[in-house]
Amino acid sequence: MSTMIMQSATIDTDYQMEAERDDIYVPSPDEIRKVCAEIQSGWTEAERARRARGQAGRQRTVSVSMKRFAKLMLDRNSRDGWAA
Repeated sequence: MSTMIMQSATIDTDYQMEAERDDIYVPSPDEIRKVCAEIQSGWTEAERARRARGQAGRQRTVSVSMKRFAKLMLDRNSRDGWAA
C-alpha cells in the first residue's frame, strides 16, 4: 500500500515539475476535451458503439485446446528457428 502511495506522489510531483517547465507543453483539461471531441467527430457509429462497450484497445480472448496450442507453438517455434 505504501508503494502505491509513493508511486502516486511521484507521478503527481513529475506532473507538477513538467507543468513548471517552459520547454514542455502541458495541455489544459479544456484543450484535451476539445481535441478529443475533434477526434471523436470522425468516428463511425460502429466505432462509437465499440468504444462504448469498452472494446477500444482490448485483444480478444480465444479458447483453444491444449493439443491445438501445442501445435501452434511448435509451428511458431519451427518458423522462428527454435525447434530442436
